[in-house]
Amino acid sequence: MEFGSSGRVFDKQQIINSLQNEPIESLTQRSITEFKTLVLAAGVVLVTYRIVKHISGEQPVNSLRSSIWKLNNDQWKMIFHQGTLVRES
Repeated sequence: MEFGSSGRVFDKQQIINSLQNEPIESLTQRSITEFKTLVLAAGVVLVTYRIVKHISGEQPVNSLRSSIWKLNNDQWKMIFHQGTLVRES
């Protein structure tokens, strides 16, 4: 499940479909800062970070991101993600 920075809620299949249909031209440069992890329980981790999306000729778009990852059969899987737009001063 994802709570997108747009305010929309997406399930796994919607996210997969969206990524598969995203044209390569729409890809923009992104930078990640303030990457942190916090162990919530054995095999469960909260990841937080800030993304700045750089679009040519436009103001950068800043967002805070958080996701919860769970270790399942020796593989980490994201079980929740949220993006929140932030206004930079």
